[in-house]
Amino acid sequence: MNRVQSRILLIVLVLGALVAAPSFGHGGNRLIGSWISTSAVDGGGELQTLWTFNRGGTVVVSSSGANFSAAHGAWEKVGPRTFEVVNTAFGFAPDGSLAFTLENRATFEVSQDRQTFTAVFESEVKALDGTVLSTSSGSATGTRINVH
Repeated sequence: MNRVQSRILLIVLVLGALVAAPSFGHGGNRLIGSWISTSAVDGGGELQTLWTFNRGGTVVVSSSGANFSAAHGAWEKVGPRTFEVVNTAFGFAPDGSLAFTLENRATFEVSQDRQTFTAVFESEVKALDGTVLSTSSGSATGTRINVH
């Protein structure tokens, strides 16, 4: 193989790898990555939340709310910059025993620059037998966590 053929082969391989590579973070799936947000619950209350959206449609959420585990869930793209998110956390009694679950559904809208989001959410607190104990709703604003 001569030099010209080697260069053409190298270019074809690199371009092929770029075309076949999955879309990460700031490209195709604009939600992938970690975010920090402030959530305002309708009727009062505010939480700080960390979100990590993973490739493949999973999400892990940590909140400043006391007596809750991290939430685990799923997300999917439903529009150009719009995503549906569901997650569930465990809720604990003061003695540390499992007392209830917290289930959240949210719609996220990512900004065109992919650095901020707004969201609206609905939450249900459920007894361990699945009975709905309370519901709430609210909104959130968030900022992507970037390496500076």
